[in-house]
Amino acid sequence: ASVESKAFLNGIRNIKTIWSNLEIYKATRIPDKTVDLALLINVLFQSEKKLDLLKECLRTIKKGGRFVIIDWKAIGAPLGPPPKMRMPEEEIRKLASTLNLEEEEQMARQIAVRRFSKLKGLPEETQKRRLSGYLSRRGFSSGVSIKIINELEEL
Repeated sequence: ASVESKAFLNGIRNIKTIWSNLEIYKATRIPDKTVDLALLINVLFQSEKKLDLLKECLRTIKKGGRFVIIDWKAIGAPLGPPPKMRMPEEEIRKLASTLNLEEEEQMARQIAVRRFSKLKGLPEETQKRRLSGYLSRRGFSSGVSIKIINELEEL
């Protein structure tokens, strides 16, 4: 029986499985930021486009949602793919953190550009201070805020 069928039999009605090529951006046809929990189980080792695969998964996760990666440990074992195909946990973490930063920067940039247009006419230091506070109140890290504000200065 499918995951959806088992869930339905147990009274869970909000689970949907989707088969798609995760290496192609938006191929899942899942709207942006609508998924509460995404599970990526024993898939990374098969992919030549790991970064693209993770980008597609992260695109669908709503704020406060969770993304769980379960993959083969990078050790020899009687089951599973050969060890050379397996990705060490530290590499997965590094790859995922890169994506989170890219996504955070992209979101901060969009918000900052909209807000910056409303601050025109104010002294430059006031613009920076207000924009920094605005981004901070929306949960962006100070490093990302500084980077985005510096980019806007160059425009």
